[in-house]
Amino acid sequence: MRKTKILCTIGPASSSKEVLREMIKAGMNGARLNFSHGTHEEHRRNYENIREVSEELGKPIAIMQDLQGPKIRTGRLKTKEVFLKEGNILTITTRDILGDETILSTTYKPLPQDVKIGDKILLADGLVALEVIEKDTTEVKTKILNSGSIGEHKGINLPGVNVSAPAVTEKDLEDLKFGLELGVDYVALSFIRRASDLSEVRKIVNSPGSDVKLIAKIEKPEAIENIREILEISDGIMLARGDLGVEIPIENVPFVQKMLIQEANRAYKPVIVATQMLESMITNPRPTRAEASDVANSILDKADVIMLSGETAVGKYPVETVKMMAQIAKRADMTNPTVHTDFGMDGTAKTNPKITIASAVSHAACHLADELDASAIVTFTESGSTAVYMSKYRPETRIIAFTTRAKTCNQISLLWGVNPFVLEYTADTSELIKKAEEFMLKNGCVNKGEIIVVTAGIPSGKGITNIARVIRVGEKESWGLAK
Repeated sequence: MRKTKILCTIGPASSSKEVLREMIKAGMNGARLNFSHGTHEEHRRNYENIREVSEELGKPIAIMQDLQGPKIRTGRLKTKEVFLKEGNILTITTRDILGDETILSTTYKPLPQDVKIGDKILLADGLVALEVIEKDTTEVKTKILNSGSIGEHKGINLPGVNVSAPAVTEKDLEDLKFGLELGVDYVALSFIRRASDLSEVRKIVNSPGSDVKLIAKIEKPEAIENIREILEISDGIMLARGDLGVEIPIENVPFVQKMLIQEANRAYKPVIVATQMLESMITNPRPTRAEASDVANSILDKADVIMLSGETAVGKYPVETVKMMAQIAKRADMTNPTVHTDFGMDGTAKTNPKITIASAVSHAACHLADELDASAIVTFTESGSTAVYMSKYRPETRIIAFTTRAKTCNQISLLWGVNPFVLEYTADTSELIKKAEEFMLKNGCVNKGEIIVVTAGIPSGKGITNIARVIRVGEKESWGLAK
């Protein structure tokens, strides 16, 4: 059984119900709506299609809104693309013009103030490098360091430059309001540099009636330096390796990836690895061997989620790409050692604030399940926290999580190894366990006579996980808590 989850970007190639249906069947666990592109109406249509197909198939799907952030881009061109020749002079202007091979416009007005002579400017994810040689109040004159062709609205990166743009733009706030009205499960923030960059959005998503999870995208050097404080305030991180690989030396990316995944796991936070995972499948029906290795190694690094971007948004083979990623993930999960992973359990509760009653009970349940060769670990969760603990300990045993809330069910469907279901709770813990057992038997999750390990709370309620119990399925005396 595949335990690593797959997040797919939805775009023109994957927006129809027919394609979405096949992608979910192929293994998609979450859908990303990229608000750097598309209109609100297009995103609304995609959201509604995902929810409709998810309900039809009876499979929960997490929907993530990815906010654009202060992304700096080039403007429109006179032609479809322009060729920039090494050694030539290229001017970048803040005026709204149609660009050509001698001058490009940018949407970012403070560019001339932010850069200085000698700074490097990278276009289109580093495809073309420029060096600043002159500037005034509205224009930056550069020398082209290498040749390349670029199209309209391409990204501009300023490695080493202290960008003055706010972390959350007016567009982001408008998009966020729209996303919350839709009912997205996750919101991802782009170009985060420090924990304070998340604060404004955290206040909004924590407002009454909102229960959205907040993902910090790590794509700036400052975010790497401040990763622990970012993890404290976020609900998870995404390694956006495209921009990250432009902002830091590319040879450092694999090692930074390993470090960030380890930090997230120790903080009990889900981690998503993204960008160019199966990039060649945008135009080809099969990936390269290097891409297959990249996906597998991200899983061996203990990522929770692997993400597809252009492959499913605009690629020729969105369904085939999901199938391929699922096959690679399933094989990597078979190889990846999972037993008794002790993320975050260093020391004791007195010395390690991350050790709580719920985390310790979850840890014990994973050990019990592994040692007893249990067929499942069963947990009850309202916010999803207990499911996160279970997921982070990486048990061999399946994790079955019950919640009363559809949103929580969608959210935890993106957690490593978690199989979520909606179940109406009862106040009595014994009755709740009995009800869950009956549900699992009816739906073929477990068989009579098998051992399961259950975590629950006495009394039953939100935020309470304080017992672990071993049960043999079908034995009524197991439901009680006296033995």
